[in-house]
This record gives sequence, structure tokens and C-alpha cells, in this order.
Amino acid sequence: MTLKARASWLAALSKSDAERVLRIVRGPNGDDCQRDADILGEVALSVRWIKRKTAARPPGERRTALRDEAKRIEAAIKSLKGLPDTTQRQLNLEAFQREYDRTLALADEIKVTRSGGKKRGPGGGRVEAAQKRAAAICAQNMSEGGGRKPLSFARYCELAALLFELATGKASADMEKVCRARRQARGTVTSAHFEMFEMIFLDDDDPKVFEDTD
Repeated sequence: MTLKARASWLAALSKSDAERVLRIVRGPNGDDCQRDADILGEVALSVRWIKRKTAARPPGERRTALRDEAKRIEAAIKSLKGLPDTTQRQLNLEAFQREYDRTLALADEIKVTRSGGKKRGPGGGRVEAAQKRAAAICAQNMSEGGGRKPLSFARYCELAALLFELATGKASADMEKVCRARRQARGTVTSAHFEMFEMIFLDDDDPKVFEDTD
């Protein structure tokens, strides 16, 4: 991230909002973190990314995409099975099989209703749900990365709720469920890592938004 971009992003955070974030991340002592600028830089990046979560896929499309991905993995598995056993082990055939099973399981978990949920308007619907998941991902990255002591689950939920509020202007008191789901998925690489990296290099005027694929 360029210094100019970082400065413009930080300018979007008010002093009071910055203090609210630091109170959560620092902990009760308030003096155990020497990298405030790095923390606030992560917040600024997170808030911009959460705001761009305005193109949430309908559940049916997400399920279809996962099933299509499973088919591609299945085709790769069939190709690998035609190779010698030594080559199969070198290419980690078992990992392909695990990914296939995981992808199908994710697809089967998606329940599709006739309405598919509201995409926009009062109540938020799918877009709001996508933004809450994005806030939980960002808060998890902040609470468990950068060499900092991991936050307690309560503070993790508080941070996720604050990021959601800063991005949307709406307070949310029901982040526990989505945060618990993210904690259970700890260690998995989500599309968020790639989307946020890409966003750093997008122009401010670029209208691109990111679909909710996780």
C-alpha cells in the first residue's frame, strides 16, 4: 500500500472511532500495543472491503458454484488415479479427495428458499449477512495475526461488531453466531485474502465489488 493511499484511508477514521478500536485491541491496560498505526491501517482496509460487499450471490448460485467446483476437482481426481501410485502420492491425491468432500459438504449445507432472501433494502438480507461475515473475517485476522496476543472471544465479537458499524453505519448486537462460525473455520484460506490484496491496487474510483463467496 502506498503512503498516499494509507493516509487517505486513515483519514476516513475519526479520532473517536480510532480510540474505540484501540480500546478493544489493546485490552484493558491500554499500553501493551506499540503498533497503533498498523492496527488502524488494518481497520481502514477492512472497512473499505466490508463496504464493497454489496454483490452477495443468491444461495442457489453459491450452491451451484460449489457443485461446479466439486465437478472440476472430481475430474482432476480421475486423471490422477490413472497415474502410477508413486506419482499419486507425490501429487497428494488424498488432499484432492479431501477438498472434493469438503466442497460438496459446503454445497449441501446451503439451503435455498423460493425467495432467496432480500438483496437490498431495509433489513439488509443477503448483503447485510455478507457484510457481517466480512466483518468477522477481518476481526479474526486482526485478533489472531501480526504477532499480537489473540483476543478473547468476547472482544473478537466486539471488534467484528465495531467494524460492521464503521462500514455500514448500523450497530449490530448479533455477531456472536457468525464469529463462532469463523472461529470454527480457523486455518482455512478464504477468498477474503485474495480480494483484499487485489483491492489495495484498485483505483478509488473503481466501482468493483466483491461477491460473498465464503
